[in-house]
Amino acid sequence: MKEVRGDTSSTLPALVGQVVRRGGPLVRYGATVVYLVVLSVAIDAVLRPEGLYFASRLTAHPPLIAELLVILVSAAPAAALPSRVETAPRLLLVGLLYLAILPVGLVALHRPRTSWSLVVVAWVCALLIAVLARRLVPPHRELVRLPYDRALAWTLAGASVAFTVALLVTMGSTIRLVSPDQVYELRAASRLAAPPGWGYAVGMFTGAVAPLSLALGIHWRWWPLVVAPTVGYLLVFLTAGNRSAVLGVVAVGLLVLVARGRPRLEWVPAVLVVGMVGAGVVDAVTRTPYVSALAVDRTIVAPALLDSLYVDYYSHARPALWQHAFLRFTADIPVANPARVVGEAYFKSGDNANANFLADGYANLGFTGSFLLLVAVAMLVVAVGVCSRGLPRAVTFPAIATLLISLCNMSPLTLALTGGGALLVALLAVARHRVPRAGRGSRTEPTAVEYVP
Repeated sequence: MKEVRGDTSSTLPALVGQVVRRGGPLVRYGATVVYLVVLSVAIDAVLRPEGLYFASRLTAHPPLIAELLVILVSAAPAAALPSRVETAPRLLLVGLLYLAILPVGLVALHRPRTSWSLVVVAWVCALLIAVLARRLVPPHRELVRLPYDRALAWTLAGASVAFTVALLVTMGSTIRLVSPDQVYELRAASRLAAPPGWGYAVGMFTGAVAPLSLALGIHWRWWPLVVAPTVGYLLVFLTAGNRSAVLGVVAVGLLVLVARGRPRLEWVPAVLVVGMVGAGVVDAVTRTPYVSALAVDRTIVAPALLDSLYVDYYSHARPALWQHAFLRFTADIPVANPARVVGEAYFKSGDNANANFLADGYANLGFTGSFLLLVAVAMLVVAVGVCSRGLPRAVTFPAIATLLISLCNMSPLTLALTGGGALLVALLAVARHRVPRAGRGSRTEPTAVEYVP
């Protein structure tokens, strides 16, 4: 009888590699803990010493043991997430979770006064989001390639060109290339020059028309549909200092790469960690904090910080009860928009501090409002899933790039009505509806459509 001898030194790494490849709740939890630890190091070692716009308000230095406990508890909902990010709704929920909700406890701990009620509510919301992401089952079939549709392509390209021309005509005088430190002065000048309702046009373009155009242009390799919205994004930044326009282009490019496979959940925190480390390295080489300011301070720290600021302010102020918006007719006196109120209280006068469902819901109806707006988030995400069902990931993932960024920084009601959310859902429904008709007289015939299980 042969004796089988195992080499422990080679077996252990192989076992670890197999566990990582297969994934599982423990691996997802561990990857999330690493992400939050790196974020904590970035706040203490890079963002706060540089005095960046949002991180400069994180003035507390919590004990290491308290920070570690908050990280370990905050990461727990990640264990309930699905093993893969296969659909646009799952991507929206996972992105919202990692960029806006999981960091809330860590950021709140760095504030002079920590709102533990906010930390607990954020944890419960994170768990509900994780469970919802798991319940949204991917479709059995999905298009590998969407046939080229000439009418849809030219309509989107025309809309991008029309917006760009309108922007040059109305806002051309404010075009300036400024550093990240000067974007708020540029925004003030832009507000003075903008005609009434211009903000709605910008929201519709950057939130719906531009990202879907880029997604389809790259997917079809029809470059006019790529160039037109890219120029529009660039001009939005140059005229209004809108940094989300820059983030939108970067996010579209990143999600085009992500959509090529069926990414495991563990890759999400891993990519974020690589991004934070890479931003720090670039800043160290260039001796400027600009990349970290955009990639970490604005993208990850800002949503969580604004949650804390809203709770800090409205815990002592009268709730807005949405009387600044659709319930305006119930108010005896005008009620100010919470975004304007918090912006003037904590930031430069006139800067709207738009925030996600946690903060906006609390400003209007306490934490009950936060849970109500979480339901609105779920409804928007489900609508995206229904209207994009069956479309290829190569289209849906980059198409929701700006929607994902906005969901982390804006109320779902505002996002749907003025940020392009509802329009994007409608455009995805149109693209899905035209699938059987597409390809006539085009470069890709309907017979080229394939399905994968």
